[in-house]
Amino acid sequence: MTAVHRCERGPHCQNTEPVTDTDGTIHKQGALCDRPLCDTCERQIARVLDEVPRLYVDLELILAPGLLAKADRPMVTGSRGRPIPVNAYALHLQETIHQLLTTWEDVVRATAGLSVVQRRDVWDPSRRRNRAAVETAAAARLLGAHLTAWLVHGPVTYMVTTSTQDPDDPKAQPSDAPILAAQDGVGAAIALLDWKQHVRRAAGVMKLVTRRDEPCMYCEVRAIVVDNGADHIRCEGCHRSWPRDEYLGKVRGFAPYLRRLGQAG
Repeated sequence: MTAVHRCERGPHCQNTEPVTDTDGTIHKQGALCDRPLCDTCERQIARVLDEVPRLYVDLELILAPGLLAKADRPMVTGSRGRPIPVNAYALHLQETIHQLLTTWEDVVRATAGLSVVQRRDVWDPSRRRNRAAVETAAAARLLGAHLTAWLVHGPVTYMVTTSTQDPDDPKAQPSDAPILAAQDGVGAAIALLDWKQHVRRAAGVMKLVTRRDEPCMYCEVRAIVVDNGADHIRCEGCHRSWPRDEYLGKVRGFAPYLRRLGQAG
């Protein structure tokens, strides 16, 4: 493989490499690769696409009348002051992922010469909202099946409405006024990963960090940690990180050495 640039996830890349500046400051940069994302980050995108239907259902549970997310987000208030029994942030996240994935499904279908999907307004609160879940899941499957075509696609400009703005953003003024957004395929994929983290926070998933017993095989500091639900394992000492399966394989190979380090510490 001829590496031409670094993974566009930058410090969030699953295979980050630590770099030390002249002043001693350590920062992370993405892994070398010959595509927009490294292999490990591409696999992560594929996994999240598989998880989209389940995450969408998680949001639906938060939307239940009278039920607030654990972050205690307020319920939407109508123009006449009458409360609407819907969690605004969860609805915002549903609309966001529906718009993101169906827009790019249409783009990838056109690029691949596939049949066009006829779409209608699925956000009528009195009917057809279940159709949005079906369309979102179908778009996730299509993009997963054409992942490379999606990630390498150049920028496209499409029309959105400000109704997809975060209702907790004081600067957001939801309306039906059309606005334009420009985005390339890898930018959309990274937005998908960010969306998953927002869903986890909306559902009240707390970040649990587990510290492993063995010292780091590189910096020899007992600082190996695993974030709950994360796909990688990291060292808080030297700031290296590894995909979970890769790290566990390394640990098995270094087991005698790591035991000696642990005993010495």
